Amino acid sequence: MWEVRKEALPAQRVVRGEVWELDRRITVAEIIARWTVDEEFRETFSRSLAETEFEGFFFETPPVTKTTDGQPFEFVQVEGTMLPGLTPEPQPFANQFANSDDAVLTFPNLGGDAVLVVPAPQSDPANYSHLAAFLRGAPPTQIDEFWRRTGIAMGEQLSDKPLWLSTAGLGVSWLPLRLDSWPKYYRYRPYKEMRT
Repeated sequence: MWEVRKEALPAQRVVRGEVWELDRRITVAEIIARWTVDEEFRETFSRSLAETEFEGFFFETPPVTKTTDGQPFEFVQVEGTMLPGLTPEPQPFANQFANSDDAVLTFPNLGGDAVLVVPAPQSDPANYSHLAAFLRGAPPTQIDEFWRRTGIAMGEQLSDKPLWLSTAGLGVSWLPLRLDSWPKYYRYRPYKEMRT
């Protein structure tokens, strides 16, 4: 089957990960497909991220385009020591939540330069302030839907222009996964400085 292999970069407080199937790394295109259609894969991927030693972390990937989606997929988890202390703040997304019964919503940000994948409040609000809290405490069906929606959004947004996938900054204390046109909130410099 597949496995998530991780390497700690202690000096940077970063964990770098790759997804392998037998003896080969899975590509970005394959990750998008598996997020979209493979429930067992989504569960394995979620569990792997949740098992990191960091109490809170930012999730980031290198930029991707339609012509580079055959590259091996990788990601980092960057420790976010400030994240566990955040007070959940659903108000900025209240209109979207009020107009939908979906467990996870996908919509453009206010600036129009990113698409957000955002879980709706369905359990203790503390489960939604950052990705680690979400993966460790939200309902399993909602976590599954979060990655499924991410796969769908990635497939829809992939183009000739670079697409940056990350959990965002600290402006709103409610988990958004961002599909961004530039690395606006990236913390991991090697990805932030990449060009496709």
